[in-house]
Amino acid sequence: MPIIATTYYLAGSMGSARISKSVRYTSNFTPAVTYANDSDTKGLWNVDEGTGTVLNDLSGNDYDITISGATWGSDSPSLNSSETTADILTFDGVDDYAMTSVNSSSFFESNTPFTVEIWYKTTNGTHAEDNVM
Repeated sequence: MPIIATTYYLAGSMGSARISKSVRYTSNFTPAVTYANDSDTKGLWNVDEGTGTVLNDLSGNDYDITISGATWGSDSPSLNSSETTADILTFDGVDDYAMTSVNSSSFFESNTPFTVEIWYKTTNGTHAEDNVM
């Protein structure tokens, strides 16, 4: 199951991502720069490998992601341009993707709340809010 792209491919850069089996936010919030693993985490990818074709799942659930076509960089998506850069994956918007072989039902159970968090900076984004998806 593609995590980052299905039919439509996104053009931009991805930092970290987390899928949780709970509602993490119920009001306005400032997103964390990095995500922590806890008992509600179904998948956690810090995108800090810097090389290779696999994003390691840090949740302990072994939902590693295979990278196809995306390239490594260091222009990390953030809310503040003065923040430290980190490893990122850059997607061309044409045919790059990141995918896990895990069935979507492993992440999302019927009629239960969940949260998907991704730091993502669009290629043509001009505002800080363009960085968070």
